[in-house]
Amino acid sequence: MKIAGLVLGVIGGLFGLVSASCVALVGEVADVVGMEEGSSIAIMGYIAFATGISAIVGSSFAITKPKIASIVMIISGILILVSTGVLGIIPFIIIGIGALLTFLGRNSVKNNTQPAAPPPPTE
Repeated sequence: MKIAGLVLGVIGGLFGLVSASCVALVGEVADVVGMEEGSSIAIMGYIAFATGISAIVGSSFAITKPKIASIVMIISGILILVSTGVLGIIPFIIIGIGALLTFLGRNSVKNNTQPAAPPPPTE
């Protein structure tokens, strides 16, 4: 489950980067056109871009430190949702599911025991 959380965290982070880029682009265009709130929207896009990167970095810890990874992923998902608005819903859901899978898989240990060797033949 930790690997699925890692993959979903990376995918959600990439979706977050795309939505953040759209918000930053709209904000910059609005600023060039002369709207008052254009620079604020662009800053929100840049914040979302940084949190998208932090979601990817946080998900990279899913195998070694799953509790920390899930906390970073949840915080990043919430910040992406807040800073991008409607465009952040899909990244938030994907990152949230990845964080949940990472958190639930934190206690699973891979069973690496070898099967018992057959007894030696008796004659």
